[in-house]
Amino acid sequence: SLKQRLYSPYVAMWLVVLMYCIKSVTKLGAGDVTNSPVFISDGYHNLADILQALAVMVVVYLARRPANAEYPLGKSNIEFFSSLAIGLSLLVLGLQFALQSLVGLLHYLPAADLAVRGYLPLPEHKPLLSDASTYPWLIGIMAISGALSWVVSRYQIAVGRATGHTSLVADGEETASDGRIELIALVGIISQPLFGAPWLEYPLALVITTMVLHTGQELVR
Repeated sequence: SLKQRLYSPYVAMWLVVLMYCIKSVTKLGAGDVTNSPVFISDGYHNLADILQALAVMVVVYLARRPANAEYPLGKSNIEFFSSLAIGLSLLVLGLQFALQSLVGLLHYLPAADLAVRGYLPLPEHKPLLSDASTYPWLIGIMAISGALSWVVSRYQIAVGRATGHTSLVADGEETASDGRIELIALVGIISQPLFGAPWLEYPLALVITTMVLHTGQELVR
């Protein structure tokens, strides 16, 4: 029936893959044009989400296999390992985003930037290129992305709970955290032209990084 198909873990996860493909292409494209660390970091975050979604489908397949002599209780516990893998990947990505944001902030403190670079091999800073002509479509991309995250996360969690797949629920929680990240990013993008302060991009990226790290920590735990 249609309801059975909609509540299939594979249908849910292929929808997630499609969503993240669209998100990563649009965000990385916007980030490439404007040098925005928020869009670039979140775009790469979404690329990692695609791999996570594919991993969840593999785990669901293995968990649904019947019990045998070697595994008399089945293999459903393998789903906890997918949550661990998702959490660890988010921790790694979060640390990368933090470094990029700190480099951007240091750019506005030349003396501190020079001193730190004397001890650490920091990546090159790329100046922001966003302006009045780019803000409207940057806001539109992030707003639509956030709305998609909220809707799809509710769907993932509902399917995961209905079918008893822990990994699907965990990935749904991660998708929900994406929506919260995108909401904060949206507020920051709107604030930049309002206050004439493009440097707000960097502390905003650090806030997003903190949320990514928190989600990763919770999934690992």
